[in-house]
Amino acid sequence: LGMASYTKAKQYRTISFVLRFVSLAANIAVLAMVSNRNLTGNQRTLAYGFLGGDVLLNITAGKYYQLSTQSLDRALWQRNKDLLFPAR
Repeated sequence: LGMASYTKAKQYRTISFVLRFVSLAANIAVLAMVSNRNLTGNQRTLAYGFLGGDVLLNITAGKYYQLSTQSLDRALWQRNKDLLFPAR
């Protein structure tokens, strides 16, 4: 049971890392677009879309990071319980 929670924690942490990396790429794209002072309406809409996507990716990555820490805590709790109170 503890190993399954630990595996889930690693999986959630990897998903969180990938989402944060994609969010960073979206943030760089927004900065590149905004640095151009002659934005047309479509480019401005696209920049706002990337900015909204960046916010959503950060929120989702934070949720997966929270799930990762919860799963890791659960795995550690289960491991400590097994060590302190062995089954007879």
